[in-house]
Amino acid sequence: MSPEPTWRHWPGLGSLPVKSVHSVAVDPTDDQTRYASVVPCCGFYKTTNGGDDWTSTGSSGLFLHDAVVDPTSPTNVYVLESLRGTYKTIDGGANWLLMNSGIAAGASFGELAMDPNSPATLYVTTQAG
Repeated sequence: MSPEPTWRHWPGLGSLPVKSVHSVAVDPTDDQTRYASVVPCCGFYKTTNGGDDWTSTGSSGLFLHDAVVDPTSPTNVYVLESLRGTYKTIDGGANWLLMNSGIAAGASFGELAMDPNSPATLYVTTQAG
């Protein structure tokens, strides 16, 4: 039987105007590095000390649904924004690039997943607009 999960409050998020955390992604190579999509301030935040302190990744104004961290290159992070699509950073959140090649225009986006055997393969759920 597996052990019971433990829960920990991230005190650093209390300094942000956060009502709720929409998604969390953990760096699979460093459990002290985590990312959180928060509302209503609509931003994506990063901690490198296990949640004690958080900094904006420069993506404020985006309503991010989901996030994944590339286990083979953890500075590569992908996030899914509900109306615009998938964004990628290759520098841990300092800069973002919209990546929607092959996705129909006008779609709304829901969830994002990474193929664990091939991190270059992403799966995105969409709904026609």
